[in-house]
Amino acid sequence: MERRREFVGVKFFLFTEKAAECKIPDCDYSYEPMSGSELHSKPLVDHLRRKHPKEYKEAEEEADEQKSLKRKYENISNYSPSDDESSSKRPKREVIEIEMSKEMVHKFAVEAVTVNGLPLSVFEKSGISNLISPILCKLGISLNQRVTRSLILQAAEKKIVDLKTEFLDRLICVKYNLSTRRGRHFLGVDFQAVINGKLRVATAAVKEMTEGATGAEIRSILVACLQKLGIQEHQIYTLTTDNGSNVTKAGRLMLEDAQAVENEVDESDEDDPQAVENEVGESDEDDPQAVENEVGESDEDDPQAVENEVGESDEDDPIPEAEGDSVPAVLDEEVNSIKTAADNVSSVRCAVHTLQLSVKDVINANDEIKKLLVKVRKVVNKTRTHNIRLVFRQAGAALPKVDCKNRWETTYDMLECVVKSKPFLLQIGLAKELFRLSEKDWAYIDNLLCSLKPLHSTTIALQLSKLTAGEFLCEWLKCKIKLRQLAIVDSERSTSVSAAFLQAMEEREVNILSNPAFLSAIYMDPRYQCLLKEPQKVVAKAHLTALWRRLSIMNMNSDISCESEKNEEDPPSDDSLIEQLLCESDSTTRASTATNVHEASVMIKSFDSTPRVERKEDIFHWWHCHPHTELKRLAEAVIGLPVSAVTQASADRTFSGLRYILQERRLGHKADIIDALMMLRCNA
Repeated sequence: MERRREFVGVKFFLFTEKAAECKIPDCDYSYEPMSGSELHSKPLVDHLRRKHPKEYKEAEEEADEQKSLKRKYENISNYSPSDDESSSKRPKREVIEIEMSKEMVHKFAVEAVTVNGLPLSVFEKSGISNLISPILCKLGISLNQRVTRSLILQAAEKKIVDLKTEFLDRLICVKYNLSTRRGRHFLGVDFQAVINGKLRVATAAVKEMTEGATGAEIRSILVACLQKLGIQEHQIYTLTTDNGSNVTKAGRLMLEDAQAVENEVDESDEDDPQAVENEVGESDEDDPQAVENEVGESDEDDPQAVENEVGESDEDDPIPEAEGDSVPAVLDEEVNSIKTAADNVSSVRCAVHTLQLSVKDVINANDEIKKLLVKVRKVVNKTRTHNIRLVFRQAGAALPKVDCKNRWETTYDMLECVVKSKPFLLQIGLAKELFRLSEKDWAYIDNLLCSLKPLHSTTIALQLSKLTAGEFLCEWLKCKIKLRQLAIVDSERSTSVSAAFLQAMEEREVNILSNPAFLSAIYMDPRYQCLLKEPQKVVAKAHLTALWRRLSIMNMNSDISCESEKNEEDPPSDDSLIEQLLCESDSTTRASTATNVHEASVMIKSFDSTPRVERKEDIFHWWHCHPHTELKRLAEAVIGLPVSAVTQASADRTFSGLRYILQERRLGHKADIIDALMMLRCNA
C-alpha cells in the first residue's frame, strides 16, 4: 500500500510488510489481505470507527487540522504528484523544534513595526503569514493589524511606567523641538539625566499638533507630557530649545508657571526665616536680573538677552580675565539673583542652532556672498538638465549637489562639489561661457570654503550623542582660534569673511556663555574647569549652592512622602500619628539646617582646587566613582545639561524616524499610534 501512512488513524496501527495490527490496548485486531492482494486502508478505518469511536474522532480532528495547515499555510499545498511518481520524488520536509512563547512573539512583532518600520498590516501579507502561521497556530494566537495596534499601545503604556520609575525624584533636563512631516506638525520632547554613571536620554513623547503651533499650545502639550509621566515642575532643571519665537515663548510660559508656584510656596512659608531669606519678592519684579534665565530673548539687540553677561568691562571677551583673586563688586547683585534663579527652571539655548545663526547672520548681511551663491546655484541647476546630465554620465563625473537655502551646511557641500568639478565644468564650457564665473569668483569661492571649513567641522562635533558643556566650550573656542588665524590671512588678501564669522560668533555666544546653569556644568567638569575665569566661577558657585539647597529639600520631601505611603498601609493609631508628626518636624528641622549650613558652600569651593582630568576621561563614570556622596549628587544634576537640541539622541534626531512611520501609503495613522510607535522606536 503506497499511501497506507496517510489515512485517518494511521498512528493507531503497527504495519509490517504484509499485515497491520491495532496498537490500542486490549485490542487484538489484525488485518492481513488475501495472497496476492495489497494492504488497503479501508478495513483499518472501518475497524477504528466501529470499535474505537473515541480514537477515531480524535484522528479525524487531527486530519482536518493537517489539511487546513496544508491548504492555508504551506507553500507546497498545490503540489500533486502523478500516480507513477514514487514517494522519493516528493519535496522533502524536515521537522524542526524551536523555543518560542506568546510573549516572545508579541515582543518581536512590536519590534518589527516600531524599530524596523514595517506597516501594521505586515503580518497579514501572504508571505509573512505563511511563514509564521504554524507558530501562531501552535501557540493559539493570531497577528493582524488590529492585534498589532493593540500590542503597540500596551507596550507604550508599559514604557511610560518604566520611565516614571527611572526618573522618579530626579532633577531632569527637558529639550523639545518642532518638525513637519508630510504636512503634519509634531512636537518632540526628550528627558535627560545622569543615572548610575551614564547619561540617560529618553524620548518622552512625539505629539502631533492639531492646533496652531503657538507658544501657548506648545506649553500645554509640554505640561500634558510631564503629567503623563508623573514629572513635577520642581523636578525640571533646564529647558533646552532652539531660538524660534514660538518655542522660546513656550519656555517663557513654563518659567512663569514655575515662578507662580514658587511664589505660592514662599507666601505659605512666610514665617520661616529661611523661606523669607530666599523668597522671590514682588520688589524684584522690576529688576531685570530676576528674569535672567527667561527664554525667548533670541536677538542680541535685546537688552534682556545680554543681561547675564559677566562684567561690563569684558563684553568683547566671553571669558573675561580675572584680576588676581578678587571678585568685581558688580557681581554681588548678580550672584544674589542667581541664588534665587537656581530654585526655578533655567533656560539653555541650543548650541548648534546658535552656531547656525552666526553663519546665517554673515551670509545674509554680505551682498557679495549672496550674489556669488546665485551664480553658483544657476550653474548647479543647469547640470540637472537632461543634456548636461548625459554629458556628466558619459564622462563618469559626479553631479554637483543642490543646496537648501535655509541650511548653510548644504551650501558648503555644494560649493565643495563645484570646486571639485571645476576642471570638468570649464572643459564643457558651462561655467565660463554660460554664466561667466570669473577667476575672481573662483578665488572668492575658495576663500569662502576656507572660512566655512572650521564652522562645518564644529557643527559636526557638536552633534555628539553625549556632548557636555565643557566639550562644547572646547569645540567653540577651537573654532574661534581657527577663524582668528584665518582672519589674519584674509587681511593680507583684503578680505574679511573669516573676521565677520568670528564677530558673529562672539555676538551670539553671550546667550550661552553667560548662563549660570551652563557655567555650573563646566565648573563641575574637572577636564574643562580651567577654562573658566574667576568671575564666572563665582557665578557658578552661587548657582551650585542654591541648587544644592533645592536638591536637599527635594530629598527631604521624598523621604516624607515615602514615610507617608508606608504609614497609609497600616491603620493609623495615636502612637503612629504622634510618630509621624515627630518625623515631619525632624525632617523640616534637618532640611532647614541642611540648607543653611556653611558646609555646602565650603564643599563647592573646595572643588575649585581639584587637579585637571584628562580629556579622554569619561566624566560621567568619573563622578559615579567619586567618594564624596553629596558632591557627586550635585555634579550628576548639572553635568548632564543638554547644550544642544540636535544631538544624535535628541528630539530633532527623533524626527528622522518619522520617515519610516509616515510613509506615502501610511499617512492615515492617528496621533495616538504615532506617539506610541515613536516612543517605542526611540527608546528601543
